Amino acid sequence: TPIKTLAQHIAAVRTVEFSPDGKTLASGADDRTIRLYSPDGKPLKTLRGHSAQVKGLAFSPDSSMVASASWDETIRLWSTQGSLIREIRGHDALVYDVSFSPDGQYLASGSWDKTVRTWTLTGEPISTVFGHSAQIHRVHFNKEGLLISAGGDRTIRLWELDRPLITSLRDHQANVYSVVFSPDDQVIA
Repeated sequence: TPIKTLAQHIAAVRTVEFSPDGKTLASGADDRTIRLYSPDGKPLKTLRGHSAQVKGLAFSPDSSMVASASWDETIRLWSTQGSLIREIRGHDALVYDVSFSPDGQYLASGSWDKTVRTWTLTGEPISTVFGHSAQIHRVHFNKEGLLISAGGDRTIRLWELDRPLITSLRDHQANVYSVVFSPDDQVIA
């Protein structure tokens, strides 16, 4: 039996994230909105601005910001109080996922343009990494700042922020839609 059903979106929900401090739950959906809730499910804010589906969300390590990735080819950085801080453009296709670096100073994004891009929080590009031969579905930083990506080319790739590819894991028989580090950063699942 569900504890609570959150039914504010009017289209399919594609991503859900808790803030690191546990005080905010965010959801992104095909209705082009991000909804913020308290842990008990009380609606707090609705963030509007994307012109297409929201596919990825990430909270800053201090829980003060949430980044959104959208099929409108943008990343948006929002305050958890509800205001748009910045729109980041640079991908040439839909953006599927976004992740904050562990120090909260950088963002990484993965796109169907087959690139992983890193950005400052002011929206300045740091790097564009080519390596996947198909769309990217997931990007995620670990606590040490290593970046992992998963894609439609059936690979998982491990990167450093300012260096080329460390390794590529190619044992998958189909697209890889998700990847994450274990809490101790020793295992990739």
